[in-house]
Amino acid sequence: MAEPYLRAQNANPLTFARHSYSSVPANQRGFTNEAAFLIFEESARLSCRPAFLPTPRIEELMRVAAQYISSLRKGQTNPSEFSQMGRWDAVFVAERLEEFFAKQIIESDGSAQLEIRPKLAGCGWIDAAEADVLFGNTLYEVKAGERHFRMTDLRQLLCYCALNFSSKQYEIRNAALINPRFGTLIRDELDSLCQQIAGASSADVLGEIISYISEPFSRYQSI
Repeated sequence: MAEPYLRAQNANPLTFARHSYSSVPANQRGFTNEAAFLIFEESARLSCRPAFLPTPRIEELMRVAAQYISSLRKGQTNPSEFSQMGRWDAVFVAERLEEFFAKQIIESDGSAQLEIRPKLAGCGWIDAAEADVLFGNTLYEVKAGERHFRMTDLRQLLCYCALNFSSKQYEIRNAALINPRFGTLIRDELDSLCQQIAGASSADVLGEIISYISEPFSRYQSI
């Protein structure tokens, strides 16, 4: 049931901006997407537009992103290898995120709080984690690649919701996937989402996830 749901949503997502495609080389896009989120985070902290951040600070955030992506790829990444186009691309994606959430704040009359990288307590064999964005009662997972949303994205989002369901840290009622590059969004009430993908309430679906990750990890190592 989850795959038909995702196909239908990808075929007709909510849109908040025009599609945009990256001009940077494919091997730099993961880096620029990571840098974009760091720039967005910094701009929110300072309450300014991403494009207005001091150039030295943007360069520093680009280096942080390069080091992080290098650690994931288990290789060396030299920030100087990335072009000015990559820097512009990162700022552009950060601007898209800032504009989207600024509009959400206006529409909520300032009553909803924006929290970037909300911390979630671990459970079972999943360690403590950081989600992307919590705005009011909606948890957002940001995916800035040049692609539709995937099942892995939805699973990651539901896993974060399950961790919160276990710890009761936040009151999360809605779940969303957002692609600032494509200007697309999938957003649904948790109960509605779980009913559509699993035919069960969010309490049942998230409870099942918690039960699964609470089993000894060794039980699944031979599977």
